[in-house]
Amino acid sequence: MATAATTPADIFSRLVGAEHVRLDEASRSYFARDIFYWPDATLPEAVVAPGGVDELSAVLCEAAAAGLAVVPRGGGMSYTGGYVPHGAPAIVLDLRRLARIRAVDPDDGYVLIEAGATWAALRDAVEPHGLRARYSAPYSGNFSTIGGALAQGTPDDASGVLGLEVVLADGGRVRTGTFGIEPHAVPFLRGFGPDLTGLFLADGGTLGIKTAVALALEPKPRAVGYASFAFETCEAMVRAMIACGRARLPGKAMGLDPRKSQNAPKVGFRDAIQTLATVALAKPTVTGGLRDALGMAAAGRNFMEGVQWSMHVTVEGVGERSVDEALAAWRELCAGAGAGHGEGREIPNLLPMALAASPFSVRGFLGPQGERWVPTNALLPYSAAERAATRVQQYFDSRRAEMERHGMWHSCILAARPGFLLIEPSFYWPDEISRLHADHLDAASAAKFAQLPPDPAARAFAIELRAGLIRTLEDCGSAHVQLAKAYGYRSRLEPGARATIDRIKRALDPEGRLNPGNLER
Repeated sequence: MATAATTPADIFSRLVGAEHVRLDEASRSYFARDIFYWPDATLPEAVVAPGGVDELSAVLCEAAAAGLAVVPRGGGMSYTGGYVPHGAPAIVLDLRRLARIRAVDPDDGYVLIEAGATWAALRDAVEPHGLRARYSAPYSGNFSTIGGALAQGTPDDASGVLGLEVVLADGGRVRTGTFGIEPHAVPFLRGFGPDLTGLFLADGGTLGIKTAVALALEPKPRAVGYASFAFETCEAMVRAMIACGRARLPGKAMGLDPRKSQNAPKVGFRDAIQTLATVALAKPTVTGGLRDALGMAAAGRNFMEGVQWSMHVTVEGVGERSVDEALAAWRELCAGAGAGHGEGREIPNLLPMALAASPFSVRGFLGPQGERWVPTNALLPYSAAERAATRVQQYFDSRRAEMERHGMWHSCILAARPGFLLIEPSFYWPDEISRLHADHLDAASAAKFAQLPPDPAARAFAIELRAGLIRTLEDCGSAHVQLAKAYGYRSRLEPGARATIDRIKRALDPEGRLNPGNLER
């Protein structure tokens, strides 16, 4: 541990510059708290922001010599304790200065970008080439970093990650895939030998610190189409999602519960929906019920009124014909007539259009009135998905009286993917917002919500409620992304897998200094 003669200021200022070392309590607290609450969190000794790979390597070496753990942090938008120090004296690494675009190669189809860059910066770098990353960005992409999202993991196919540059606990470096070939380090193929790239994905920053990422690029789609459907029950919507997933229909589907269906046009997507509606109303081809819905949206009224569960589909293709054919198949399985077909009805498709027009938004990390929010994700095979969705509703029903006593309410998002369903129940409760929340709100909302009083009792219940919800989902056989300190990982592995991950950790980080506590539950 650092001594009085060798304080964190002495150790790290000479490596990264004094202006990039924060020692005041307010900064240390800010950089060690995420969107949820972690009662056992401890303040770091310092917050250090290296400006390059050489500086990062030097910081890791000095931290080890000083007996300090190292906790990497990206954009700070997570809620599973991934960068929250617990126990051991530690420094938090603010990695956002590692944000350079090193290369955009349209010919070989990749972008090489430093891990502290945001997904919005990535989009802006490749859009002029008519390209996009094949790896889906999170909704918080205006602020979330590339490395942070890859360390947390997402439910989308990670084959779009071609290679990584990683700094290890001892300051050494490794490049993966064909990015690791010398002297021709071109990241065009991930599967060059054992998949070292996969080793460092979804690791919670425990095996190494990602400094640069090579992502596969693809052309932006030539045609895109949208459809939306309403269902009376969650189970009916889940059955439709599973049917479309088993049919491997092209496209992606997102499902919303009644509260989300009603609130989405009001919070997060409101401006995009009103803009889309105003533009569309000027077209003479818009008629009937769609024109009525557009008129409501343009006037700021809720065009989703009366909708219970809703499902929103986006289909991309090489032309309008292929998109239309795919959407027809979605309609048949979601709202078709006859036995074995969907139980839904088609509704105006403004929500998926708005999501495409405004893909990044963090407004949803608070409720409409500034309520605190935390989601819980579960990935389930089709065979278990409907039962799990029912169990989630039963769990909230069983706790409803307590939730109402604390002014708490819940919502749910679902997403269909090939081979599994994502269920993401969330709950909201009145409580003071943090500085982290305020920094990502517009000025008017920040000023309004800053007046909300603290509610320690509701906060304690939120921690208990989430822990019980995670146990319920794990009892259904769920897997999870963004594991960090919230979800069971090591304890749920069979003995051989548990011993193997332990051996890998000891080999790469023998003193356990990288992000202790992550993946250990």
